[in-house]
Amino acid sequence: MFVGALMYNFFISQFLYPDVTGLYIASALVGLGAAVIWTAQGTFLTQNSTKHTMSRNSGIFWAMMQFSLIWGNIFVFFAFSSKDLIDKDTRTLVYGTLTAVGLLGNFLMMFFRKPLQDENVDSEERKLPFVKGIVDSFALLKTRDMTLLSVAFIYTGLELSFFGTAIGFTKKFGEDSAKFVPISGLLIGIGEVLCG
Repeated sequence: MFVGALMYNFFISQFLYPDVTGLYIASALVGLGAAVIWTAQGTFLTQNSTKHTMSRNSGIFWAMMQFSLIWGNIFVFFAFSSKDLIDKDTRTLVYGTLTAVGLLGNFLMMFFRKPLQDENVDSEERKLPFVKGIVDSFALLKTRDMTLLSVAFIYTGLELSFFGTAIGFTKKFGEDSAKFVPISGLLIGIGEVLCG
């Protein structure tokens, strides 16, 4: 998880001194980091939960993650308010703060508890061949529960990727339409926390 989170922080930090090549490289690395961090996060939750606490722990994780949309967008709303163009100082303030908060999160990961080992399970039994793991993943995708979850995953991905920027560039909202981007993110975050 630590390495995946560092890649997220590297991506955010690229906006401090943006250049096209750096942003493309950081975008590719954040994609790799996302694969690592989400897989590791799922494993971490599984290893530190029982069948009785899994739903609770997943819900707590989801709410904490979505709260970042709320706090981050409140911060951006005030930082970008009454600005037609985002100047270097504002960009440095926003992305410097986001990078610092991300690095603080990385630091706090070092204090995560170690997963509890189940003495009843032989460590050799836990190892799964790579190809079998891939095949089992696709088999899981065909299950009813995962198919239903996939709809939510696709919606969330599209919503977070395109909706805010579509609002920011819609000139029908007026000259300062960019102010609606953090408001949109804030409302999405509230919806994700309350309904997720």
